[in-house]
Amino acid sequence: MMILCIDAGATTSKWTAKDLNGNSNSGKVAPMTGHIFDDIGFQNVRNVFKEIRAGVVTTEACDEVIIGVTGLDKGSDISQQITRIISEIFEVNLSSIRILNDMELAFEAILGLGAGILIYAGTGSIAVSVDQTGTFHRAGGWGFHNGDDGGGYSIGRAALRYTTGLWDIGVDPFQDPLANAVLSQARSKNWPDLRKYVYGGGRSAIGELALAVMEQANAGSDLALQMMREAGMALAKLATALGNRLNLDKFVAMGGTFRLHPVILESLSDGLGTKVDYFNVDISQQWIERHR
Repeated sequence: MMILCIDAGATTSKWTAKDLNGNSNSGKVAPMTGHIFDDIGFQNVRNVFKEIRAGVVTTEACDEVIIGVTGLDKGSDISQQITRIISEIFEVNLSSIRILNDMELAFEAILGLGAGILIYAGTGSIAVSVDQTGTFHRAGGWGFHNGDDGGGYSIGRAALRYTTGLWDIGVDPFQDPLANAVLSQARSKNWPDLRKYVYGGGRSAIGELALAVMEQANAGSDLALQMMREAGMALAKLATALGNRLNLDKFVAMGGTFRLHPVILESLSDGLGTKVDYFNVDISQQWIERHR
């Protein structure tokens, strides 16, 4: 008998399988999200699960699947269809499949029910908790049009605004270290190039501009470091809102934004008035280790 945990994300999907003898193996496959709108999307889901099944080396039959999917609403039609596809491909009963939002899976991988708040900052940002009844609570995570403050997108957007603001006041951005780094990251020699990069690449393209801020922060730029601090403070504000609602004061952090520069986590801790531990783990592996 075997349990399979899948962490399906917009960049990649990671999985870990473990049998009753304690043997386990893990892998990484194509991305998968809950943003599925047509048959092509569901075919991608099938392909992802088939690739995972091919990668599982144990000969044991799969008797339980836990999966977290980014952008998924539990109980939705899409959630139910994904569950049926899992049942078909892994030959497991529907009752043995547990499908969650990816943030719920991440929380369970790190914390016990009601034990605290997880602050996740990737391209976007969200603070989450799951209480003793299994109820999911959140602050943030509303998307880049209506939030995501403190995530990579917001850092990139701040750098972009700084760069275009120099043109407004008649300063050549190529003569400014931070703006020049932004234009280099965007592979742009002028505004038409930058405009194409921003509006052609969408959310992820702006998020990648945070790498230019990282570069300059590592070089000692006060302005870049301040943008990083402001990101940490925005995340602290998000976590404080949820902590006050739930009367919780333990916080942990995950996500790629924290790897840009240590000052983000430091600023988050300062804003919350307590040390925040950062976890850089494979969620599927961590969930298996914690629960099985």
